[in-house]
Amino acid sequence: MLKRVPFNQCNFYFTFSGRELVMMLSAFRLMIRASLPRLYEKMEDFRVTTTDFAETWFKTIFSSALTLKTSLRAFDHFLYGGKIMLYKIGISLLGESETLLMETTSKDHFLLQLKNSLASFPPERFPSLFQKTKLRTKTVLTCEMEVHNVMQSVSEIQATIFYRPMISTPSHIISEEDFDHLWSWLPIRYRIHAPVLYYSTANNGFSLNTLYRKTKDIAPMLLLLKTTTNHRFGAFLSQSWKQSEFFYGSGETFIFSLLPNPKVYKWDPTRRQNYFVMSTNESISVGGGQGVGIWLDDDLLNGRSCTCQTFQNEPLHPPSENFQCSSVEIYGLAIK
Repeated sequence: MLKRVPFNQCNFYFTFSGRELVMMLSAFRLMIRASLPRLYEKMEDFRVTTTDFAETWFKTIFSSALTLKTSLRAFDHFLYGGKIMLYKIGISLLGESETLLMETTSKDHFLLQLKNSLASFPPERFPSLFQKTKLRTKTVLTCEMEVHNVMQSVSEIQATIFYRPMISTPSHIISEEDFDHLWSWLPIRYRIHAPVLYYSTANNGFSLNTLYRKTKDIAPMLLLLKTTTNHRFGAFLSQSWKQSEFFYGSGETFIFSLLPNPKVYKWDPTRRQNYFVMSTNESISVGGGQGVGIWLDDDLLNGRSCTCQTFQNEPLHPPSENFQCSSVEIYGLAIK
């Protein structure tokens, strides 16, 4: 079962097993059949399954589908009502979109129309969301009982629910799946902050001075790098830039790899090495001590990644420590 947590103890994380996830998706399908029979037939015709859309809804408490303001309403309902509210919100959103979905002509068209409909759903309509399509608790319990046998054959694979706001300006470097990894690594208090693109080489050119100017006083930040060999990695910077020949920053700073393998390297407070960030007119360094985790020159073209004592990381650009950047981006995190 999903674990309900008092709000003052909530870390924006809830765990459920793979067995429970399958039960939720299977039960939700039966709820659609009971509450929205015409839409259910349409889904059957196109072979649309609840896994195609509702799995992501449930894992992110609808933040992957709704705007930030609207998804916060959904999050409030979930905290108050628990798992049943995921079902009720899902059924109600499908009910709101039913007319448009009935006019679709293929599975891809159906899923695209649903995505667009939810992305434009206004937050002010959320309080009246449940009036049109009502899902009774008795129906929920009946549907869950029907799929109980399915649950017996699913292994207990732990899944994680976490909140991530929608990205207003897509990245040229990393995918939505990559952002999911990043959000699970962020310090808890930043996970409801919206990512805002402040600098990219695609828009602003390769210049360290321009990067500093575009991101002045921004904190915290995500530094994203893509190399000419398609390695993708970066750093979370907890403080804004300082022109300094000495390292600064806090223990929340970390570096990470996304491609070829997602992995995060965080500071261990039991170590004495706290060489987090150094930024000068000539270069940027993240992580130090007998090597540098990430180093970039003033053209943002040439870089190096080595093992460093601060993060005890593997080099982020194997097999070579040196690399050339094809793209650099910086996202700031801010409440929107």
